[in-house]
Amino acid sequence: MPGPPKVSVLMNCLNGARWLREAIESVQAQTYEDWELIFWDDNSVDESWLVAKQMARSDPRIQCYRGPGGQTLGMSRTLATEKAQGRYLAILDCDDVWQHQKLAVQMEMMQHPAIVFCFSDCEIIDEGGQVTGTAFARTPPPPDGQTSLYRALLTRPNFMLCPTILFRTEAVRRLGSFRLTFGSAETYDLCVKLAKYQMVAWTSMRLAQHRRHAGQFNGTGKAAIYWEVLKVMQEHR
Repeated sequence: MPGPPKVSVLMNCLNGARWLREAIESVQAQTYEDWELIFWDDNSVDESWLVAKQMARSDPRIQCYRGPGGQTLGMSRTLATEKAQGRYLAILDCDDVWQHQKLAVQMEMMQHPAIVFCFSDCEIIDEGGQVTGTAFARTPPPPDGQTSLYRALLTRPNFMLCPTILFRTEAVRRLGSFRLTFGSAETYDLCVKLAKYQMVAWTSMRLAQHRRHAGQFNGTGKAAIYWEVLKVMQEHR
């Protein structure tokens, strides 16, 4: 009997059918194939659930779960994490895309046992998939040292985007997973906590594409992000 997969990919979804198939196909196209995809639908009213279930029928590595809706993203990510079997945990939202070598490169990076998570540069794309910039072009991470990275997370614009991160699952669970009350900055909060005392690695390779589109942000959503990020900064000042 084969053992559990090495990598669990969390894909949380709320009405993300437009780009969902492309996102899942980018996981299926990975050169590193020892993964499972935990698809967690937050009671979407579009075709997201149908798309994921259809793709799962032809690929047993895709596991589909559906929540009741109305939960924070932090809660939904935590519930998805509870289903994960892998020693490593990755995040890919349903409007983002991975490059084919993403997991292979990062699994090599994680061979150092002291590294608790790693991340990379990524391309920023628009609704049509056109590249409009890169994450590191705006704010490159600090050149050296765990302490400088921790401080940079608290004092500089974000350079660490969700689709580029690979965690050790044990480390995430040791901290209680994602903050349940957060709906926007739950991954940022987790990364700051992990980076405070433990080693983090990064590469300038662009291993993912992060999509920016109108449906992501509105006035209320921006305010929530700012409030949650500020709360994290205050806790770590």
